This record gives sequence, structure tokens and C-alpha cells, in this order.
Amino acid sequence: MKDASLATFPDVIDVEKLKGIFVKHKVQGAHLTIFCVDKVWSNGGLANGSFARGLDLAFISSQRGPNTSAHESGHFLGYYSKSASKPWDSQGHTLETDPKTGKENRAEDIKMLMRGGGAGWKIPFNLVKEFRDFPG
Repeated sequence: MKDASLATFPDVIDVEKLKGIFVKHKVQGAHLTIFCVDKVWSNGGLANGSFARGLDLAFISSQRGPNTSAHESGHFLGYYSKSASKPWDSQGHTLETDPKTGKENRAEDIKMLMRGGGAGWKIPFNLVKEFRDFPG
């Protein structure tokens, strides 16, 4: 196409197919660039958001929830985590574990920011410590 101003994007952005176009428009000096689009196609279906691993790009759908941007930013933090397990890396989602039993607390799942299928608001403190050093 000689005149790029005539180009239009589809209503649904397929992250895997189009991330190469978006990477050219990253904000210089920013750690993470978030693109707001109408609809996001990721991992074989429509999604509220998606993180393009290794490119420092996130895509947020107009059908997003109130915590979608925070959730996708959590994948960014997980990708750069110094943790050996990298619990939030790329598609990583996590549940809080009960400190007494060591088992996942399924009742807490709906509250967790990094749960699969939609974001809550809660971040377990033990994971926060993996992403930021606190003095003292």
C-alpha cells in the first residue's frame, strides 16, 4: 500500500499477528506501552486484555474490566521478576496459598488480581516482595 493513511485496522486485534506493527509505536523510554483497542483476540479467543511477552506491550479491550490494565501490568512485572518461579510471567496466573496448609485458596480466587479469566484486586504480599525491594 503506497498511502498508509488509507489503511484501517480490523475491529478485532489479533495480538500475535499484529504485535509487530504495534511495537513500532512503543512510547520511547517507557517500560510498558498499553494500547487501547476495540477488541482483543488472544490465545484463541476474545479477551479483555493481553500482554505481548518480551515486547513490553499490553493490549486492553474496550470491553475490559476495571482492573484489566493492572492485571496486564502484572504480567509485565512477572516477566521481569527475579523470582525463580516467575508466577505472573506471560500467561502465569496465581492463586493465594494458605500458609498453614500450603494449598491454593480457591475461595480467594475471585479477589486475586492475577487470576485467570478476569482480574480482581488482591495481590499476596509475598509476591509483592518479589517485585520490589523494601528497606529494612
